Amino acid sequence: MANNVVMGIKEKLNAAGFATLRFNFRGVGASEGTHDKGDGEVDDAIAALSAMELEDVVDSSRLGIAGYSFGASMALQAALDSSLPLAVFSVACPIGPFRALSSREILQPKMLILGDSDHDFPVGEFKFLTKRFSQPKESTVITNADHFFRGFETEVGGMASAFFSEILGGNHSSD
Repeated sequence: MANNVVMGIKEKLNAAGFATLRFNFRGVGASEGTHDKGDGEVDDAIAALSAMELEDVVDSSRLGIAGYSFGASMALQAALDSSLPLAVFSVACPIGPFRALSSREILQPKMLILGDSDHDFPVGEFKFLTKRFSQPKESTVITNADHFFRGFETEVGGMASAFFSEILGGNHSSD
């Protein structure tokens, strides 16, 4: 899992002292199984959280989940379906799942991010739908970023580090 956005988030979280786990959903890369249109992939996300919870080097009382694009929708859904993640960081969630999840009561603190040049998600609709998400929530539109956030990886990673440090505690460093 070497996606530029995921790597930017991972690098900043690791620098702040957070343990991270990156994985491919079923049927992606070398992962076994076949794509399950989101149902099985939510199970994959929750299973990853459960695995992290069991690691000796992980403080299981400080678990969060982050996702990019399809992974962002899976992170939001996992937060809805599981009490394991105490915070959720969503980058460039696709408009369809974002619309559906905006009316669900995701109780965990959430950070919702979109690039203002996303090819599939008008900023006005993002701002409207973001208002429908339950509190606590934060949202940011990054100027000049498209869906792929090329050149904005460090900024997005820094936002993840600041968000999780604030919600879960930690040694946030903004460099």
